Amino acid sequence: GRHQNIKLASAAINGKIYNPGEEFWYNATVGQRTEARGFQPAAAYSGGKTVTSIGGGICQVSSTLYNAVVNAGLTVNKRTPHAIPSSYVDKGKDATVSDDRYDFVFTNNTGANIYIETQFVKVKGYWTSRFIIYGRPDPNGYTYKLDSQVVETIPLPEPTYKKDKNGEYVIYDDETYQVSKGREGYVVDVYLVTMDSNGLEISREKKYTDTYKAAAPIYYVGVTPRETPIPDTPSID
Repeated sequence: GRHQNIKLASAAINGKIYNPGEEFWYNATVGQRTEARGFQPAAAYSGGKTVTSIGGGICQVSSTLYNAVVNAGLTVNKRTPHAIPSSYVDKGKDATVSDDRYDFVFTNNTGANIYIETQFVKVKGYWTSRFIIYGRPDPNGYTYKLDSQVVETIPLPEPTYKKDKNGEYVIYDDETYQVSKGREGYVVDVYLVTMDSNGLEISREKKYTDTYKAAAPIYYVGVTPRETPIPDTPSID
């Protein structure tokens, strides 16, 4: 399902041309993620948790495009990080999207048309999302990249215990079942690095700080008291 969703989202962007000054809006370009349009259920992040939703996985497309846009020197207008670090991109370099809340927007500031090519190919056994942006070369020969640095690791919070009233995982009040391992949090500073035609760094500008909150381990505890066996009473003749 995830592969199908990434293919559909990438295909919706492939071959798009944007004039000077024109904006790209991710949600308007890709369209709503519905089963009728071929999108499938897959894992996605929502409210700091991993859930299954129609169109899950397309944030890999928006995050890949975001990094390509930055590398191309284009102007980013709107970008939102996930609540949880992504496995497919460095912390601070992700861009989440959703049908009704988050969008990714950039502007073609190059003074010439740009053309976007997308690819979803297998590299060393792993499916890889690629974006190639064609346009007028930077007049100064500059290239750009993001550099993210973890400046703080937020410790794992104390565990949270919930009563398993329905007996889904455990029955007795002396039993526990771990449903979530929890996770550490991170504070990440992200810099835009500008390099000259020889690849030498000429400037470094802090663009933003992302915070990925820590989450506590979650345990379920049973609610039924366990009966204590009564020892047999010896008989007296």
